[in-house]
Amino acid sequence: MTTTTSRPHQISPRPATAPARPTAQPDAVQPAAAAPARPTAPPSLHLRAFFTWLAVYSMIMAVQLVLGPVLLPLPLPVRTLALTAIVVPTVVYVLLPALLRTHAAVRRRSTR
Repeated sequence: MTTTTSRPHQISPRPATAPARPTAQPDAVQPAAAAPARPTAPPSLHLRAFFTWLAVYSMIMAVQLVLGPVLLPLPLPVRTLALTAIVVPTVVYVLLPALLRTHAAVRRRSTR
């Protein structure tokens, strides 16, 4: 009768990596960083809702004034699609960030 012995699975060790190099000499004097601007608290939910409404309303009015005569012969679903395709990206990527930046700048200026 013969018995077979099983060998445990051997895991090869990971190769050693070189230690990270320091980016600056430890004795060197680091330049002082400029003082960061004080962050302002984000506007309240109600103020953001007002800014969103203001941006959406003004964009809908502007698009209707400019493209209303062109869109009028189209069926209502197509007009709505064209209107929202213009209004939503403009509000999200242009108007709201600009309104929020302006609001933050006004708040920073008034707290000085």
